[in-house]
Amino acid sequence: MWKLILSAILCLNFCSVATAREKGDTEQNMMLGIGCGKSDDIFRADNWTAYLVQLDAGWFLSDRLSTGIRMGGELIDANHSEDELAIYSGLYMKYHFKTESDFMPYIGGQVAYWWHETQYYNTYKYYPPKHESTHEDQGFMYGPIVGIKYYINQGTFLSAEYQWRLFTHDVGDILDGESVGLVGIGFSF
Repeated sequence: MWKLILSAILCLNFCSVATAREKGDTEQNMMLGIGCGKSDDIFRADNWTAYLVQLDAGWFLSDRLSTGIRMGGELIDANHSEDELAIYSGLYMKYHFKTESDFMPYIGGQVAYWWHETQYYNTYKYYPPKHESTHEDQGFMYGPIVGIKYYINQGTFLSAEYQWRLFTHDVGDILDGESVGLVGIGFSF
């Protein structure tokens, strides 16, 4: 059994899969991740954590440059609220670096429209139970991205991506920024 596992690892390291992309190629990627940030909002914890799902659909404009649409959602865990949900949709652009291996690193940027709703619950014992208030924030998210893809075969890759997110309008008033790490699987056609 160990010989089979060792053979598979050696094959993955030394057998190169053609990672070259051409103009017109498409790719889809589904990623899961975790994010963290800092807030100046009095209703929030100073630090918070978000759990993310993100879907990408992209097209190669050349053998190194790709662009596409990105949609995602976040479940945010912060103090003084029980339900926080953020949904975003936007565009991205990536520049891919060519390598002689199955790894393809990239850098890029993104911009997206961001909608965020918080349901606050008053849980203090001297107030009426479960006093609720809802707050919505909307604005734009933008920032740099950096990542790497590992091609398992010609049409399938594993990905890891880091994003630094900045916000405008209402969202920028309460969120100072968000640091996000994502991992996923993608398919190229």
